[in-house]
Amino acid sequence: MPSTASSSSRSKPHEAPYVGPRWWVAALWLFGAIIVQLSLARMINVRGTIPSTIAVVVAWYALRADARRSASFGLIAGLCEDVIAGTTGGAWTVSTTLAALFANRISSGFFADSIPLAAFVAFATTIARNTMFWVMMRFEGYPPGLGRMHLREAIVQAILNAAVMIALVAFTRRDRAHLA
Repeated sequence: MPSTASSSSRSKPHEAPYVGPRWWVAALWLFGAIIVQLSLARMINVRGTIPSTIAVVVAWYALRADARRSASFGLIAGLCEDVIAGTTGGAWTVSTTLAALFANRISSGFFADSIPLAAFVAFATTIARNTMFWVMMRFEGYPPGLGRMHLREAIVQAILNAAVMIALVAFTRRDRAHLA
């Protein structure tokens, strides 16, 4: 009688083990980002623009996780933002989910602790996320010119988010080295 054990193992695709942050660590980072976004981020005001710590944490997680986990984390973060905002009708949920997938895609195959890569991902993800947000708001009936009007804010926020990402990656590197 032929063995079925060896034939079933060949049909399964090889899947690398997950090495990203644990779910509870990511949830704590997201909770912290929400608290900072609601309270302390207002103190870092450059030309009327504040950094989005939630977007930074989503990009940070997407650097380390696979696409499915990144999208799930982006969905949860976007839902939290929509609940906080109250008037966006799901635009943050969709745009943050897609931004997480975008960040995961552009960072795949790179070293997640690379500060230049993390800063670039935060910058690009912020631009993409804000673009997707205004596209979603347009579907909800907002005038099409609002997205173009907020382009300068999106660029300034992307620069601020890149700076926050540099600090976050440096902190997590130091923290990991301290614990090792």
